Amino acid sequence: MKNPVEILSPFTFAVFRLTLEAIDEMRLPPYKGSALRGSFGHAFRRVVCPMRRKDCEGCVLTAKCVYHYIFETMPSEDDPFVRNRNDKAPHPYIIRPPLDGVERYGKGKELIFDLILIGKAIDYLSYFAYTFMQMGKNGLGRGRGKFFLKRIDAIDPDKTSIELYRAGSETLRSESARISCEALMNRRPSPQRCTLRFLTRLELKAKKRHPEIDFGIVFRRLLA
Repeated sequence: MKNPVEILSPFTFAVFRLTLEAIDEMRLPPYKGSALRGSFGHAFRRVVCPMRRKDCEGCVLTAKCVYHYIFETMPSEDDPFVRNRNDKAPHPYIIRPPLDGVERYGKGKELIFDLILIGKAIDYLSYFAYTFMQMGKNGLGRGRGKFFLKRIDAIDPDKTSIELYRAGSETLRSESARISCEALMNRRPSPQRCTLRFLTRLELKAKKRHPEIDFGIVFRRLLA
């Protein structure tokens, strides 16, 4: 097996900052990640799937389908991290919500969060953008408060932002600040110790119990 540096070197991702502006009052839970991810998944399927099937199994379009790639991602044959070839790969996107605990967004208030796209998914930014536009029309949270996508910025490793889209514009610039793990590893030496600080609630089970969190349990879940 290759060493970790060789495996991670070609790994790339890009960070985009999305700004939503409330049209109606939006009422969301203190941790907004689950609400955003749940609504996004349903809306993404409505936007990109032409077949309207209950599941993707047996669909003739899976080889070229954006939804299938994002939500039914299959690992490559040489993926060193996959133990069971029947397992699906992790979704190649992350929604990183604000952790401010705000639950009410009145008219005109902004909700800002990061969207991280990984590998090939970076090329599908336009699908993500259009999906959030459609989500705004359907509403979000309790009461289905409506919003609009106000802007999208690409964020580079130095926290510099590049505006890609602004409401009222008909274009989405295709620029992205792709970040490679190789570049990150070259910028920062490998640490001898690593400390995990949980910013949100973590629930792990082992043998149907909630054990004390230790390295072995966390590491096994990371590899699962």
